[in-house]
Amino acid sequence: MLKTIDNCIYHTRGDTGTVAFAPTVDGVLIEKYTATFTAKKTFDDDVPVLQKTVDAGMVTFEHDDTNKLAYGTYVYDIEVQYTDVYGKAQVKTFGPYNYYVMPDVTR
Repeated sequence: MLKTIDNCIYHTRGDTGTVAFAPTVDGVLIEKYTATFTAKKTFDDDVPVLQKTVDAGMVTFEHDDTNKLAYGTYVYDIEVQYTDVYGKAQVKTFGPYNYYVMPDVTR
């Protein structure tokens, strides 16, 4: 299972799937950007437990991304880098939100 509710992600450990991402600024869709999804156990951690590149508006999770993660609550955000209409480089972070890694029974 992999689903999003109010920007929180619920993900059964080891499951594959995608989460759609469409960044906007002031209600306008950003079409050309690079973005990184980062999840950590706590805000204060230096090293992420999971980091993924957003590709074509999707964060794609593979089996090995979460298969060995401890189930529990993590935090995530998505950092977007883009160029505004004036040609100026911009960075916008969406989040933080909760990322719930759910336990799986079949191992």
